[in-house]
Amino acid sequence: MTSRNNEFENKLLVILDRISGLLSALLQMHISPAQPERYALTGEQKIVYLLCDATHTIREISNLVGKPANQIRRTLTRLKNKGLIAKFTLGKNVFYYRITPQESPNS
Repeated sequence: MTSRNNEFENKLLVILDRISGLLSALLQMHISPAQPERYALTGEQKIVYLLCDATHTIREISNLVGKPANQIRRTLTRLKNKGLIAKFTLGKNVFYYRITPQESPNS
């Protein structure tokens, strides 16, 4: 179990390092990262967006939001298409994470 946790942490660190590098490159090119406040997100999209913290699977998000997994997948796809989130896989699990420094869209 510990080696599995270490593997997860190592993959997560690699992903976060990539994100940091990409954001730095965008800022140097004067291109701002995606800004969730620019999009009119529904209540469900806001909640799902906030749950995209690289620790919840689709099933867990579905259970927390109380919506079917297929509906959550569609919401995640919409957020991904807007450039607000990205995903990574660890084993058979898919995790989503915000790719903006913003913590709460449409506050």
